[in-house]
Amino acid sequence: MKKHQRITSAALAAILLLLTGCGSGADGKPTDTSADTDAETTLAEPEGYTYPDKDYEGYNFRILNLDFFWDCYVAVDIQEQTGESVDDAVYNRNRRIEERFNITIEENKFPFVGNGPTNITTRLMQSVMAGSDDYDTAYLPIAYQPGVITSGCIIELYDVPGLNLDREWWDGTLNESCKINGSLYAASSPLQLTSLDLSWVLLFNKDMFDSYNLDYPYDYVRNGEWTLDKMNEYISKLANLNGDDSFTYTDSGNSVYGIAAHGDTGVYMMMLSAGERFVGHDKNGQLVYNEVGDRFYNVMDKLTGLFNISTGNSLFNSNDGLNDKGGYYNLFYSNRAAFLTTELKGTKVMRSLESDYGILPAPKYDEDQSDYITYASENMGRMTIPATVSDPERSGIILDALSYESMTSVLPLYYNNTISQKGLRDEDSIEMLEIINRTRMTEPGKIYGFTNDLVTKLSQEVQRGGTSFASIIASSSGSVKQKIEDFVDSIG
Repeated sequence: MKKHQRITSAALAAILLLLTGCGSGADGKPTDTSADTDAETTLAEPEGYTYPDKDYEGYNFRILNLDFFWDCYVAVDIQEQTGESVDDAVYNRNRRIEERFNITIEENKFPFVGNGPTNITTRLMQSVMAGSDDYDTAYLPIAYQPGVITSGCIIELYDVPGLNLDREWWDGTLNESCKINGSLYAASSPLQLTSLDLSWVLLFNKDMFDSYNLDYPYDYVRNGEWTLDKMNEYISKLANLNGDDSFTYTDSGNSVYGIAAHGDTGVYMMMLSAGERFVGHDKNGQLVYNEVGDRFYNVMDKLTGLFNISTGNSLFNSNDGLNDKGGYYNLFYSNRAAFLTTELKGTKVMRSLESDYGILPAPKYDEDQSDYITYASENMGRMTIPATVSDPERSGIILDALSYESMTSVLPLYYNNTISQKGLRDEDSIEMLEIINRTRMTEPGKIYGFTNDLVTKLSQEVQRGGTSFASIIASSSGSVKQKIEDFVDSIG
């Protein structure tokens, strides 16, 4: 497998055009657009999309949104151009929609300070329960307070005229995983980018691979061969004591670890990527608990080996600050780990990294698994429509148009911004980013809190190198089933 040279600016533009120039379906792939990475993008309307002929006579379209969310790109409106490509694309997108529908877009920013992700949902619920029509839409991190659904404060989105949720400018797979017995109350699209920024990926140290004369794993990904076993092969060659007595971490040590892993999420992202999920939908779309079988225990055995701490395969730490030498970010940044588990937003931190690196999706269980699965955090902001909105169709039409425009003009520049400068720096990583985008999903059990305790116990058992997975399942499955039943019953 050939190692690729850094991409030229001309090649980058061509690849971005290719990635966003074709494809359709519910997996969220961009379609029919071109991208100018330095300025506003001018786009023709694609076949199959028609802007509704609506004049809303200067209506003030009100969006409730957090002002900050863990360094994600959370803004849905920019008031003036800044010269930063994504900012300017968002600015131009909104001004086009304002002109087309004769509206003014107003982003009401709720402070993140304190318990902001929960409080913004409380704010929306208080507004609705008071009978107030304060917002036309709200971007809510549903996982922090799923009661916004059971309280009846947001409406079923499939009932909203103008929302084309089956089209490619909506994140089809992510939205499928959010369904409750066939109904959808919160949806994701490129209109707000937290669903991409909070997608869990692998970074790998190219310079370290070069020093061991190891091929980059890109072709394994392309050929469907990037599996837990294949990743373990790499780690067994890259973990190295470098003269230390053991792999016990010290700031002054020299040992190099296979994976710098985030606490419980480092394990869970690969449990999910291997195809194991505890809550899904039956053939009738009903939420159900998935009974585990032999495959699940095989996955857990593989993960226990992959994350073996005693052999230097991994080191767990949840601190992403570079000031913490033992933090999982700094381990990778200081060339003491070959792989890093990180949300995509972590590439922003790595832009000043001197070593070259690439991006990969999390591995499959085996080659028979049909596709890669990328864990998109349940904490992302999702679009909702308050139950008190005076004209749901107006909200649907405007949100659909904004989401389409986001796919065609903002998403390509988000890709470019993610890979620019000292971020992801080669055409292979752009291809990996597209695979990651189209394979994002979240387990319903995490979105609605059914499986949080179960996942934590399993992740900690892997970190301990334990084998008590069957007893954890036996002691937890009844509680998960009851939580599902209670939640569904509370919706009515």
